[in-house]
Amino acid sequence: MATPPALANLPDFAAAHRPFELWTEPPAPLFGVPLSPGMPDENSAEMAMLEFEVDPAEHACYALMQEIHTPDGIIYDMTLPQSATPSEPGLAEVLGISATPDHKRYFPLHRMVSGTLPIPPDVFGSSATAPPALVQRVVHLLKAPIANDLHRRIAERETPTRVLTVGTDGTVTGELPDAAAWYARFTPGQPYRVLLFIHGFTSNSVNSMPVRWIQAFGPAYDAVLAYDHPSLLPTPFENARTLYEIIPADLNLSMDIIAHSRGGLVARSLIELVPSVPGLTIERVMMVGTPNAGTEIAEYEQWDRLVTLGFNTISWLGTAAGVGVQATFLGGILSLILRAGGQFVFDLPGLTAMAPGSDFLDQLNMPDHAATTTARYAAATANFDIASIPQTSFREAFQALAAQLFFNEPNDLVVRTSSMLSVDAPRSILLGERTYTASIHHHAYFDDPQVFTFARHFLS
Repeated sequence: MATPPALANLPDFAAAHRPFELWTEPPAPLFGVPLSPGMPDENSAEMAMLEFEVDPAEHACYALMQEIHTPDGIIYDMTLPQSATPSEPGLAEVLGISATPDHKRYFPLHRMVSGTLPIPPDVFGSSATAPPALVQRVVHLLKAPIANDLHRRIAERETPTRVLTVGTDGTVTGELPDAAAWYARFTPGQPYRVLLFIHGFTSNSVNSMPVRWIQAFGPAYDAVLAYDHPSLLPTPFENARTLYEIIPADLNLSMDIIAHSRGGLVARSLIELVPSVPGLTIERVMMVGTPNAGTEIAEYEQWDRLVTLGFNTISWLGTAAGVGVQATFLGGILSLILRAGGQFVFDLPGLTAMAPGSDFLDQLNMPDHAATTTARYAAATANFDIASIPQTSFREAFQALAAQLFFNEPNDLVVRTSSMLSVDAPRSILLGERTYTASIHHHAYFDDPQVFTFARHFLS
């Protein structure tokens, strides 16, 4: 069987067993009521458990990857081993292996197909091996050697820390690597208005630049900058502190910030947690899809959900849904997250800082921060609507993706809508009523005309 394209972004992993095919049916609606998109009942989310006997002598970590074939292409589902005894019948017999309790690994197989938008009967034709009511999936068991230097490898692959200069056309034009470069761009004592863009998790400024926004808003400022920073090992607080250490203290900068996703936590840390630079005043922060109260896919048990989302974002959203943020996730980093989860490495501080209830979020959301700053926040949020994806097959794929992301309340496929509004819980005067909620997914904010209009009013 051919090597799946996703393995190109999983360079550390190799086959642990031969792949096999499954054909699955969409689940029947519960009690005759169609399942709500993104809100599956407990009986529909999981199809079965695969149990696999590992060889302890290999000293390897394991992951399971499923290719779910849809009419327009493949979506991927990554699963990390579960330690609990499976509640569903195992599939060891499918693999033709025996398993012993000492060395078993259990991998849930998610349904990934909803009951509300069945695939049309003519998609698979009349082939006897591909009945119209069934969906093909190819299951791959993967393994990678246990790595003692995983943190070093992550540090080498992460986005480096740097401040970039951006042209009014939205393209990166240079870098400010030292104080001399800052003084060449900004004269000490002279006031400047600056627009700063801060990217999200495992991304960089080039990949995620909101070009249309920069073209529209940038000319009103004396300079447009972008902050590149790693996001797996350092926390948002550490990212913020590093940025303040980069900016010379004797400049006179009045700054507005556009921050996507985790970048909003970096921006808030600049204002609420890090001692300020004397010559820097942050006026306004436009938060776009920011997990102010965290996101469940940053919890260790759900890192495979994050990897799944990343692969589908890269292969589907960036190429076929017309998303301005073309490749938000960096593929090689997803491999390292999956590997860390597969070998039970818990300490990725930049990721776990985004988990609900983390020490970082508890500190960030102390309710007394509003009394110490004059900055104003605005928040663009979303309650994802399947109907916003125009193609029928995309809608099916996204419904499947939403269903396996386990949110039981409005969300944008990455962050709960309520989390985006939870600034200095439950809501700070820094945010006030400056909010807008769209019906889009996490990587489509910068393409949405209503979100653009909301940001224009806030920043003008």
